[in-house]
Amino acid sequence: MTHTILADTLEVQRVGVAVGAAMVALETQAISTLSLRPVSAAVALAEIGLLLQKMAHLRDSCLAAAEAYASCEAGVPVQVKDLVGTVVPALAAVATQQATMIPGFGRAAVYSQRMSTFDQVAPANLQAIIARLQAAEQPAARLRIEQTVNANGTREFMVFIPGTRQMSFMPTDNPFNLTNAVTAVGSVGKAASERGVALAMKQAGIGALQGDTVTLVGYSQGATIAANIASQPQSFKIRGLIAIAGPISARPLPASLQVAALENSTDLVPLLDGSTNNVNNTNQITAHIQTPQGFNGHDLDGYAQDALRIESDKAGFATFNRELQEILRPISGRPVTGSWYQINQNPWAAP
Repeated sequence: MTHTILADTLEVQRVGVAVGAAMVALETQAISTLSLRPVSAAVALAEIGLLLQKMAHLRDSCLAAAEAYASCEAGVPVQVKDLVGTVVPALAAVATQQATMIPGFGRAAVYSQRMSTFDQVAPANLQAIIARLQAAEQPAARLRIEQTVNANGTREFMVFIPGTRQMSFMPTDNPFNLTNAVTAVGSVGKAASERGVALAMKQAGIGALQGDTVTLVGYSQGATIAANIASQPQSFKIRGLIAIAGPISARPLPASLQVAALENSTDLVPLLDGSTNNVNNTNQITAHIQTPQGFNGHDLDGYAQDALRIESDKAGFATFNRELQEILRPISGRPVTGSWYQINQNPWAAP
């Protein structure tokens, strides 16, 4: 079931301001970095110049739409979504083309370290899943991996991948920044954040034994990374993908993969890959919700509040819940052992 609402004035203004901030970051940081390689800089600067023009158009359109919202509210969400759907894929294309030149755009060396272990019970509903993602909302990039063993000796894993942890294009030791968020949208296997997740999964032993099965859970950038991993052949079976507020539609996910995606109707982030999720595949279900008052559209806490309604029998999300419960069924409520992994990068070192 789909619930749809229109973006309000403040939401459209927020998008305009965010695009303006991204333009400043791109101009002052990415372009500065490009100057380190003058031979290739001219081509990249030309591409980024065109991109900045599109971003300026998006920013101005957002602010103008917000100012005139009373007379054009029916068209605002469509216009904003259409513009976002063209600008971000263009930025992703630039990121992919310049991946060997710009620190952080695919060329960073990545590292993973297991930080701590714990015992818990596997999640049985959406509320428990989002609570685990909320626990990963730390300044550092922390990945949560849980494991349970079946009666026949095969292993079931759940991997919880966080969203962007650093709202900047500036390369630091944290790979979950805006640079890698864009790179993950534009390509598979190049973003340092994605390669860090793959490394942590390998360290956790996923795929080392025949029959290993994985459910990937991601929020925002983490959902994109999860979709990227799920779209490629692996040494383990990926049985389910649970995506919260993430752009995942650009990846050709296997038809047999069970997907439960949750998106807010006012959240533009899931649209950043320029398209919408597959609605023709009965194994891939997307539920659209409405932000509770007091939360912005992409706020994970807002999604947590909506999870309370989705868990209700009266919420009207029966199809989404059936898909979610099917994904969770093999491990729901069972004891698990888990580990936290911290992922870092060296943006100045080759992979």
